[in-house]
Amino acid sequence: MPTRARVLTVGLVAVATIGTGCAHRTVAGQTVYKTVTQTPTPSTSAVAPSTPATSSTAKPRPSHTRPPKPRFTRLAATCRDSMRLTAVERAIRDKLPGTTAYSIGRGDPTIGRLMYINCKYGVSRAKGPSIEVSVSLYRSVGAAADRVVGTSQDFTAHGATSSGTKVAGRNATLLLGANMLAYGPTVVVHAGLRTVAVTLRPGTTNPTPTLRAVAALAVNRTGRLT
Repeated sequence: MPTRARVLTVGLVAVATIGTGCAHRTVAGQTVYKTVTQTPTPSTSAVAPSTPATSSTAKPRPSHTRPPKPRFTRLAATCRDSMRLTAVERAIRDKLPGTTAYSIGRGDPTIGRLMYINCKYGVSRAKGPSIEVSVSLYRSVGAAADRVVGTSQDFTAHGATSSGTKVAGRNATLLLGANMLAYGPTVVVHAGLRTVAVTLRPGTTNPTPTLRAVAALAVNRTGRLT
């Protein structure tokens, strides 16, 4: 086969460089070389930059803030000064035989209670108190309201009947007829940051007037907070 002379196109030189290839086409009587520049296509198998793994030992950020300090932390009233036996006897217009017991209770952060006072009147060793009064202080009005609801649910779960009444102009709940000795006739009142609960000895006849009178006394005499 005859050998044809190869003539380089003027001004074009085939140079082998990175990313550059050569192509040619045949024209009658000559071979023309043309430089073709190619842009490399990124490989799909290229490894993407890895994201640094989060350390499993990193401490999680707290999801809540500490609740603010309550404005009031103590009941200024005490059983001995504000709820004397003589005041209770005047309220119910009757004498209470037996002894009297007073105590101050600590708070319970699980229910938002800061403290409480407990007053027992007409206490006998065999039968316990004739009247028991508990006044509790909570860190918020909502926490106090929740405790009234919780007490009502506890009593009704033990057979008590719940009904509404009024104590010192406030809505209150009467809880009567529970089927256990620990759940005597009771009235509970929500008074702002406080709750007042008055319980009588099981078996007390006509308990409602006594419950309302003693609860009104407690509401009115334990309202000062510090």
